[in-house]
Amino acid sequence: MSTFLESVITKYLGPPTRIVGHGEAYWPCPQCDHPRFHSMPDRPEYKHRYKCWSCGFQGDVLDFLQASHPLEPYDKRLDRLTQLQREFDQEVVVPIYNPGGEEVHGVELLKDLLKAKRIEPDDLLELVADWRHQREMLLEQFSLGRKRRG
Repeated sequence: MSTFLESVITKYLGPPTRIVGHGEAYWPCPQCDHPRFHSMPDRPEYKHRYKCWSCGFQGDVLDFLQASHPLEPYDKRLDRLTQLQREFDQEVVVPIYNPGGEEVHGVELLKDLLKAKRIEPDDLLELVADWRHQREMLLEQFSLGRKRRG
């Protein structure tokens, strides 16, 4: 399963040229084209961050969006970030066993769980509320962090 950062970078740069695991993946750097531009979410100091070891291009998702859309106002980048997060939330694959042997994900997974009575409606609502809360907290952290940095 990819991370949100990996999903955003992939939307802009295409699939990674190398996937190491634990969310760590490599792309050609958009600044210098060096092959060691990558995400490293398994390392606490680089969680939700990317870095090019050649030119030093680094940051978080908002930094990446700023580099990709340098003339776009900050509030538009936040809107873009929110939209990318929504898309990521819908694409997240949660593999489960089902009789057909195929992976089920996103809204389809939730519908199937309800139909099969493997989850109660109240539990589902609680789960969705928790996901929404986590997403809002993440967006707020990005926003506050960006305001502090200037």
